Parts: sequence; structure tokens; C-alpha cells
Amino acid sequence: MGDNAVKAKLQSFLAGLVALAASSIVLAEQHSLHAPYEIGVFGGFRSGGDFVDGVTGESLDLDEGSSGGMIVRIPESSDSYVEIFYSVQDTRTQSVGSVTGDPFFDMDISYFHIGGVKEIGGSRNRPYVLATIGFTRFEPEGAQLETETRFSLGLGGGFRFPITRGSSVRLEGRAIGTAFNSEGGIFCTNGRCSINVNSDAFWQTEVSLTFSVAF
Repeated sequence: MGDNAVKAKLQSFLAGLVALAASSIVLAEQHSLHAPYEIGVFGGFRSGGDFVDGVTGESLDLDEGSSGGMIVRIPESSDSYVEIFYSVQDTRTQSVGSVTGDPFFDMDISYFHIGGVKEIGGSRNRPYVLATIGFTRFEPEGAQLETETRFSLGLGGGFRFPITRGSSVRLEGRAIGTAFNSEGGIFCTNGRCSINVNSDAFWQTEVSLTFSVAF
């Protein structure tokens, strides 16, 4: 991977962290100074996601693999939270078109979401459900292809396991759908597109383990 690709990847990651921090500060100011909020980091496994070429009928398939990111939660009540979610996966795809000159290219897929979390029941180890909205960034690497940014939404749930008074572990699963026009070109360069997508939505699932600390 070249220096430019490394710099671009670092800039993208830092931009995500800045966005998360800024949003959490604004939301935290609406609550009591004594109300704890949680910051968590996670590792996960993401799968799914492909595009269908409207011209050839072939697929642009993505490799499943590891993912990671950060979650900030600000309490609204004793059992509900506002959630800010950032997740990124470095994956590889088989190109349908000949734009790249290479049948494969690497791509980062990042989610930037905000939404709500509702815990269920009063037991120590609580299940919860969540819903989020935001946007998805598709960033091809080293192929001179344009980055794509699209609206997306997520649904999921999990279990929260307290470790100490101020820390916990969460086992979580979520599905995220990204909206696409039913017809249109994506991953383009110099007016030529790698694929003419024929789909309304791009779906991925993610299972993760989060360690969080309350402040």
C-alpha cells in the first residue's frame, strides 16, 4: 500500500473520530454533569454485501472479514440511550468491469450512524434492541476509483454484561442496509464506471464484542 493510500486511510479514520467526539459533546451537554456516558471500542466480523451489474448480470462480491470501531452512548433514562456508532471494514472485491486493470481491488466500507438503544428487563445482564441511521462510505483503494457515500439504516440487538460499576462487555449483532438507486454507475473514474448497479439496497451483517467504560 502506497504512502498516499496510508495517508488517506488515516485521514478517514481521524475524521470519523472527530465526528464522533463532536457529536458526543453536543449531546452530553443536554444531560446532567453527573449522568455517565459510555465510550466503547469493539472488534467484530462482518459479512454480506454484493452488487449486481444491470448490464451483464454479474456480481461484485465482497470478502467477509474482521471489522472494528467505536461506540458512544449517552443516557436518556435508566434503560435507554442515544448511540453514536462508527465501524470500518477493510475488504476485497472482485471487479466486474475493466476500469481498474486488475480483477481485484481493496475497499474500506465505513458506517457513521446515530440512533437509539432500549434495554429490556431489569436483570443485571440486560438484553437490548437498537435502531440507527446515518451514511455509508465505500472507499476503493489504489484503483483511482471515486468514493461513494450513501444513506443507510441499521437494526440490531445484543446483551450487556457488567464487569464493574463503570465497565461492561456487550455482545451484539446488527444488520445495516445502504440505499442505492435501482439504476446507476458506481466506482467511477474518468467518466467510466466499474459497475452499473441494479439494486435498491446493499445489506451487511456484523457481529461484535464491545468493551465499554462509563464516565
